[in-house]
Amino acid sequence: MNEYVISTDSGSDLTSELYTKYDIIPIMMEYDIDGKIAKDSINETELKGFYDKMRDGAVPKTTQLNTETLIGFFTELAEKYQKPILHLSLSSGISGTYHNCTLAAKEVLEKTGIQVIIVDTLGASLMGGMLAIEASKNRANGMSILDNESFLNDNRLNINVYFTTNTLTYLQRGGRISKTSAVVGQMLGINPIMSVDREGKLYVCDKQRGEKKTFLKIAENLAGANVGKTLYISNADCPKRADEIARVLKEKLGFEEVIITNIGAIIGAHTGPGLVSIFCFGNER
Repeated sequence: MNEYVISTDSGSDLTSELYTKYDIIPIMMEYDIDGKIAKDSINETELKGFYDKMRDGAVPKTTQLNTETLIGFFTELAEKYQKPILHLSLSSGISGTYHNCTLAAKEVLEKTGIQVIIVDTLGASLMGGMLAIEASKNRANGMSILDNESFLNDNRLNINVYFTTNTLTYLQRGGRISKTSAVVGQMLGINPIMSVDREGKLYVCDKQRGEKKTFLKIAENLAGANVGKTLYISNADCPKRADEIARVLKEKLGFEEVIITNIGAIIGAHTGPGLVSIFCFGNER
């Protein structure tokens, strides 16, 4: 029997099948596109439409989950299940959502008497999703909520992550690279390789010319990381790129299992279509 609820936000980029399989409850975050507020989606058709709008020039803007919304979400879970809640939040390094989660947790405890424990994943996209899956496995094996919290805090920096894209327009819009770098890089076929630091903030760690060299460089970077058996990949409407990097990394590093998901609108709003991200457990980053 599950003695506590596990939840996360849609920035974790899990599929509906994975949410169901591991009994993880997501709260869908919101964004603004073309002057209209929309909720993040895990529906492939809706995500395809979202990225097509970006290709046509739309510039979506994301918002952090506010305290009122989070209080409503946690209260509903508390009253429905009458169990403590373990919530995994989008990194405090890129969003104020984590801070709002901690404020909401205090309100819900006072209101319902149900404890809500918030974990800062110090990551984005499947970094949070991976931790939520591990938390679910731990719960199934009888781990207490407090021991699970400690496990997550102890292991969140053991996720190795690399992001890369062949489209620099969206990184330039988000201020990650200059307009000049974007124009020149696009002309030369430059693919930036990005990662996440120990504080959960994104940064550019390398640049390669062409997709093949980029994927091989990522494999080289991971070669000494003592990686696990499972490779997680998320992609922003570029499934062929996801399949290709999966092939390269399986061949070079011997991964036995590959899980591929879509990057939702919350993360995709900042990266644009064309981004592929890889994640795996290994040495501490």
